Amino acid sequence: MRVEENVTLAPYGTMRVGGPARFFTEAHTAADIREAALFARRHDLPLFPLGSGSNIVVSDEGVHAVVLRMATRGTAYEQTPHGDAIVIAAAGEPWDGVVAETVARGLGGLENLSLIPGTVGAVPVQNVGAYGVEAADRIIWVEAFDAERLAHFVMTPEECAFGYRDSIFKRGGGKNLIITRVAFRLRKDHAPVTEYADIARYLADMKNSNPSPADIRDAVTAIRRAKLPDPNEIGTVGSFFKNPLIPQAAYEELKERFPECPGFPADGGLVKVPLAWILDHICGMRGLKDGAVGAHERQPLALVHYGGGTARSVRAFSEMVRNKVHEKTGIMPEYEVSFVGRFD
Repeated sequence: MRVEENVTLAPYGTMRVGGPARFFTEAHTAADIREAALFARRHDLPLFPLGSGSNIVVSDEGVHAVVLRMATRGTAYEQTPHGDAIVIAAAGEPWDGVVAETVARGLGGLENLSLIPGTVGAVPVQNVGAYGVEAADRIIWVEAFDAERLAHFVMTPEECAFGYRDSIFKRGGGKNLIITRVAFRLRKDHAPVTEYADIARYLADMKNSNPSPADIRDAVTAIRRAKLPDPNEIGTVGSFFKNPLIPQAAYEELKERFPECPGFPADGGLVKVPLAWILDHICGMRGLKDGAVGAHERQPLALVHYGGGTARSVRAFSEMVRNKVHEKTGIMPEYEVSFVGRFD
């Protein structure tokens, strides 16, 4: 295992900002992960796992930790007696590559999560979701390495404590766990999820009433490319904030002030309000720019870094956005992105 010192992390994150890691190394095997944990222990530093950096903003001062970039690879397929397919993918596998391969095999279940940037290991952390599907709907187990106990173990979905863009891996002791593999249950006779309005419109335009997983993937890919910035072309982490979940009474009050504000039923009697609509129609954020940072011209929920900016400027712009939403609606948006390092 090769360890480097003071490696700038900006090139390792899709927002393209951030200072150095005190130590930086890559894991290609399970032995590398254990060795990195021991190295961190000897230096009395935390171990910070890194995938593609597509949902983090690293501070300008960097990270006083051992940053472990997950570069493990490998995907395996197992058949079950009931006709399901179990797909087991290493944490360092590019997520969309795994989705593309499952679709090519005619397996349904992940196609709605097409074109989401990042690696497999990040998927359970965020419980990524899009177009009516969450990763937790398909995950059957997560293998993790405990950097404290120096041991691998397997976690059930219940033990992962999945929530809306949330999991145990973002909280408390779960932050010491490094995801190494994830298993998903998929099916060849999977019933497609097409209720999301954009997908329904796309399929209607294509006159497709019986879509395959490949058809859904094509739809999602086209929709995302039309709406969202490309991280290969501009600094972005995609959706910067979660869609708010508010009580029904609060939503009704919001509708009185803004009659066209959409809302969708959620668990617990709550209503999910599309934050992009609020940013666009109430706050006028679409395309707003402040120096090197702004809200994307097609999707204001995606903050972008045009180049030459800092992590501090990204944080300041995001705080301005949150405060504007709160001022206009009484809702304080929660971050979907994770801030790493000191921002005070």
